[in-house]
Amino acid sequence: MKSERFDYLRVKVSAAGLSRTKNLNWKYFFRFKIWENCILKDSKFNLFGTNYKVRFMDAVPGGEPDKFIWGDADSMAHEVRIATKDVKGKDINSDEIEITKFHELMHVIFGEGRYSSCSDDEPLVEWCARCLHSLKKQGIL
Repeated sequence: MKSERFDYLRVKVSAAGLSRTKNLNWKYFFRFKIWENCILKDSKFNLFGTNYKVRFMDAVPGGEPDKFIWGDADSMAHEVRIATKDVKGKDINSDEIEITKFHELMHVIFGEGRYSSCSDDEPLVEWCARCLHSLKKQGIL
């Protein structure tokens, strides 16, 4: 059973491009958080000349003390922050984390395009995020 689990992890890591060899560098591997079938790794991207960071963290700071924040897109700091644990400290479902990532990226895209009315329209942003998630699950993206 233990061997099967390691083989499963080896395939997941290889598929994600983290290791090109059969023998896994476990020290490198364990720097990443793994949920179900997605690997959450901090990353960077450039959107029309503006550099952004995407950070996964246990809890997103800010907001009201009794209100949970799924994610945040900070246009001043050029950073997207996404929570990986709920208020009780339990891991959030990988699908919800991915939808949150798409949601916050839509805020960034609309904000950079100067479509502030769209960026402020939470139902539109959520709809776009869920559409992108659905397309990704179907292998379109």
